[in-house]
Amino acid sequence: YYYVVTALDTNFNESTYSSEANATPVDTTPPAAPGSFSASAGDGSVSLDWADNSEPDMASYSVYRSTTSGSGYAAIATGLTSSDYVDNAVSNGTTYYYVVTALDTNANESSNSSEASATPLNTTPPAAPTGLSLTVGEGYIDLDWDDNSESDFDSYILFRSTISGSGYTAIATGHGASSYMDYGVSNGTTYYYVVQAIDIANNYSALSTELGATPVAAPSVSNAGFESPSTSTYIYQPGGGSWTFGTNTGVTANGSAFTAGNPNAPEGSQVAFVQSTGSISMNVSGFTSGRTYTITFSAAERGNWGGAQTWDLRVDGSTVQSYAPGQSATNYVDYTATFTASSTSHSIAFVGTAWGDNTVLLDDVRISVNPWTVEE
Repeated sequence: YYYVVTALDTNFNESTYSSEANATPVDTTPPAAPGSFSASAGDGSVSLDWADNSEPDMASYSVYRSTTSGSGYAAIATGLTSSDYVDNAVSNGTTYYYVVTALDTNANESSNSSEASATPLNTTPPAAPTGLSLTVGEGYIDLDWDDNSESDFDSYILFRSTISGSGYTAIATGHGASSYMDYGVSNGTTYYYVVQAIDIANNYSALSTELGATPVAAPSVSNAGFESPSTSTYIYQPGGGSWTFGTNTGVTANGSAFTAGNPNAPEGSQVAFVQSTGSISMNVSGFTSGRTYTITFSAAERGNWGGAQTWDLRVDGSTVQSYAPGQSATNYVDYTATFTASSTSHSIAFVGTAWGDNTVLLDDVRISVNPWTVEE
């Protein structure tokens, strides 16, 4: 607008125009502060929302943020034309405080909206553990799985059930390693396992693939140390016991004519002896078909008579291991043989294979089940 002014006297004589002056009126009224302001926490984000301003000269919004309630605000977004905003530049676990202002076309800025706050949290669970495997033995199941790789990983929970797919009970919590030995099992019972991962925000993964296994007991060997029948010297072909003694076999005591050149028996005070091509055998039950077993026994060459004895360990008449330690092997040493059971009962035999007056002393016969692995 352009303006001039004139003067009039009492006779209505008007002066000439004054010099010209001009001015442009400017809007200095700010918009109202935005209303209905809210903040919602997400995983690594905060979503903000507010009501639209209705002023006809409304231009944009500015968002301010602080980590201190009521002060310390810094602008994080300006020139916004919609009444919402997602703040992705946040850290989970930190509380953030926000206000929003409105600006009109003349850059008049409103007062702050009410303050809204939110604490973003990690809501993404770890991946379900993978690579679960079970190594099964007598009276235990050893679990192993792949390490989770998440940077915020915390620990594992191990669950076990005797019912596939349900009924799980936690047997270990807060477990940091990717392996676990479960001794709380009973031979002959099938156990099913799953593993779950947890992160530091207590997000729980889905369960791993389920695996199940059945630990089995090893068969027991009756009269394993040949302590029956008792003798102070030696007895050929004793009867009435669990072992069947053939020709040229028997039991003998420490310090007898058979054992005077050897150390004392490693178990008890008696050992068995096998001369020439004699044999000792026993029918043993309690095997699980398909499982592999190791037979362990102590043996020594007779030290005060004869030549070197050689012998076989036979299962159901088939040789699974032959032994020829030599005449100097007069100290008791543990020997082993391994076989896979094909039924619940098998005949175990020690058979001499060297003709003549050659003798091996036997003691402490044991059978153990070999561990096996179940994998995904």
